[in-house]
Order: sequence, then C-alpha cells, then structure tokens
Amino acid sequence: MKFKAYNKENNSFYSWIEIVKSSEISKDSIINWLFRNDNVIPLLYTGINDINGKEIYDSDIIEVDNNKFIVKLSLPSFILEPIGGVGHKLLSDYVDSDIEKIGNKYNGRDLLWAQ
Repeated sequence: MKFKAYNKENNSFYSWIEIVKSSEISKDSIINWLFRNDNVIPLLYTGINDINGKEIYDSDIIEVDNNKFIVKLSLPSFILEPIGGVGHKLLSDYVDSDIEKIGNKYNGRDLLWAQ
C-alpha cells in the first residue's frame, strides 16, 4: 500500500518519502501522525496512473469521457463519484480509458462546481 498525506494546517501534500524522511516526524510516530492526527488526511494510492503518468489517489478529481469524478475509497475498491451527478461507478471499469487527473478536492475546489 502506498500513501500520501494532506495536511489541513498548512494546505500541503506530503509523499510517503517526504513523510518517512521528515525531521519533524519521528520514525516511531509516523503511524500516529498519519492516522491519529486531526490535521492530517491519509490518501491511499489507487494503483492507477493517468494518461500523463500521474498517480491517482483517493480524493483526486479526474476526467474521463468528458465527465468529472471524485475518486473515493469504498472498501474493497475505489469508486468514482460524479461531480454534479448522482450514483457512482467503479474506477476499475475505467482502467483502459483515457483518465486524466485534473486536481483534488482539497486544492481544486473550483473543479467541484464546474460542470
């Protein structure tokens, strides 16, 4: 499993490598920082990259077939929740499609309202 994290306090994302190498986070407290910190949101990698090679994580906003979706973890898989729509689709149904990551719900809020 691969994670990155969004820090609400400073509106920043941290890759797994940045988390592990951070001098601010002791090796013993990585799990506490990542999973028990109200200011940190762990984001799980879907295992899928977009058409530009960008990794797609939980909470990313993607465009596929001229439709915008938010990627959400819904165990045991990832779903696509349509922006401005109803229902959901499985991300795995679009693996062979031209998926493009266009943002995420934390710093791409303007995309959430775009139709």
